[in-house]
Amino acid sequence: MKQKKNDNSKVKINYGKKREKPTIKGFFRFLRKTLIIALFVIYLVVGVLGTSLWGKTVAHRSLDMDNIQDRVTNYRQSGKFPSALFTVHVQKLSRSEEVLEQMLPLIPELEAPFFFELSRRYVYLGDMDEAAFWHMLGAYHMRYDYMRCEDLYDTEFLEFFIQRETEPLLLAYLRDNEELINKIIPRVASWDKANPIQNRPEYFCGLAKIYYTLQSKEISGKALPESTWPPILAMLRKEINAPLATIKKQEEQK
Repeated sequence: MKQKKNDNSKVKINYGKKREKPTIKGFFRFLRKTLIIALFVIYLVVGVLGTSLWGKTVAHRSLDMDNIQDRVTNYRQSGKFPSALFTVHVQKLSRSEEVLEQMLPLIPELEAPFFFELSRRYVYLGDMDEAAFWHMLGAYHMRYDYMRCEDLYDTEFLEFFIQRETEPLLLAYLRDNEELINKIIPRVASWDKANPIQNRPEYFCGLAKIYYTLQSKEISGKALPESTWPPILAMLRKEINAPLATIKKQEEQK
């Protein structure tokens, strides 16, 4: 069956919308959306982990940092992505420097949510430029995951996930420093060239299926054939490299 082309040309992070006049229909639409998000978060925290959250938190926080690195690797190799991410996310922010030291060597092979986790740690440490870089790199990686999934003809879940992972302090910082994005784009492109994306997209396709099922929408939750991935990545790289010429021209004119 011929796959419908994903509409990936309009993906963007919404840093703020003009306030619209509230309506009854809008209120119920908002209420329904809030319920869907709440159910999705409950699934991530309870349904996927499937164990006592409190007990799991205590156990993971008691791990030495070397054990955390091994635990993340073992979880991912056994297909337990949520547990791998939970192992890192549950670590106290006061351990952020240790977390970064252990996770950065693994990051080229990890899934996009780990990039957002690094961004969160840099926000805590006060390095907002580095936080912005890892957040944008995570968004870039997640967009590639989205493009490799079947049946995802809109970007609703992708945008929801990225916005959900945007720290409020980072959001405010980006709003006040819009020119920073032009500085980060070349760095994202360079990092991608030096560290080709290695992770598989099944985790994202599966989470998207849960999200859309809660809205009574049917999708397969499966990844596209691997033979389609190289041209998808080539297209994504072309899109991120397109603004580089404009940025370079702007810098030459200064």
